[in-house]
Amino acid sequence: MPSKSAPAAGGGVPAFADLSQRYSPSVVAAAQVYADLAEAPANPVVWLREQGLTALEATQALKLARDFKTARGTFG
Repeated sequence: MPSKSAPAAGGGVPAFADLSQRYSPSVVAAAQVYADLAEAPANPVVWLREQGLTALEATQALKLARDFKTARGTFG
């Protein structure tokens, strides 16, 4: 049985179904907004902190945004 952090079968893209179990709603929302930005800010952690996230939440949001962008590139 794979662990929760193991990539999903068929391409290594993580399963997004259990996001609410792994991240707070504010992290998921910030990751969605950040992933949709046309141009990334010069200092993304500071930008996310200004949006009200803690430093830990900001790094989680950046990781999740990268996963969103990867999934978008893979699945369109």
